[in-house]
Amino acid sequence: MLSAPAPRRKSHPSRDVCGSSPARAARPDIVSHVEAGQKPIELILARNFISALSTPAFLVDEGGVLIFYNESAGMLLGKRFEEIGKVGPEHWGTMFGPFDESGGPIPYDDLPLVMAVRQGLPAHSRFSIRSADGTEHEIEVSALPILTPQGSRGGLAFFWTTDSSAKVGD
Repeated sequence: MLSAPAPRRKSHPSRDVCGSSPARAARPDIVSHVEAGQKPIELILARNFISALSTPAFLVDEGGVLIFYNESAGMLLGKRFEEIGKVGPEHWGTMFGPFDESGGPIPYDDLPLVMAVRQGLPAHSRFSIRSADGTEHEIEVSALPILTPQGSRGGLAFFWTTDSSAKVGD
């Protein structure tokens, strides 16, 4: 004897395909983490990620504020992040250079990390920096934007020395 097919489970009309409730998103009593003064989860995860790397790396928020660099970057720059702390966009872009092939300063707007955050696309460049003790290092920088469905959250930059004076991250 044939039995009747099992009833189909109805999708909940107030939930989207991911299980989120549109009503919850519209509730004024639910405050986003950004409004509450916390960093977006994407930046927290990115900081944890670069903390574990031996490759020097920077992390900036969507406003271009340098919010972290890892220990390897600190070794190359000659200053740990804890000594410098958060730095505004115009300042970190000039603290250690960078310099073009002729020794001239590279404009802040032309830095790979700035371009990646502003344009939402990866960027790469090669230039020189000067560490806190005055030593110049040739580096290559690859920068990636951190993009979410809500927009840009910031960017990551990974860099490698190309000179023989410091081989941090190689």
